[in-house]
Amino acid sequence: MKARKLARINQATSNQILASFHPETQAYRIIKHLLNNRPAASGALCSITSTSNLSDVVRNQINPRLSNWGLMIDCHLPKKRIRNQFLQFTTQFLWGVYRIDEAEKESMAG
Repeated sequence: MKARKLARINQATSNQILASFHPETQAYRIIKHLLNNRPAASGALCSITSTSNLSDVVRNQINPRLSNWGLMIDCHLPKKRIRNQFLQFTTQFLWGVYRIDEAEKESMAG
């Protein structure tokens, strides 16, 4: 898989995206945080948004809606591994909002 660049999203589009989610949900908190603070490490994102199963919420609640804007949330391992509070290396991913390319659109369609 080729490296991706984070999507640049203007304020009007960000507002439309946020309006498509109920503000009291984990999905809303995740997308709001990523639109304003990206990329974000798994642990920090889970803590800030009170989400325990990040990938499930992204895959089932957020990405289907974001595809309307040609966007998706995706994650990747950082080049420099993240350390925890005990200075041990973790397998945390970095999460961000990315543009969906044509090949991904076709594979998502079925």
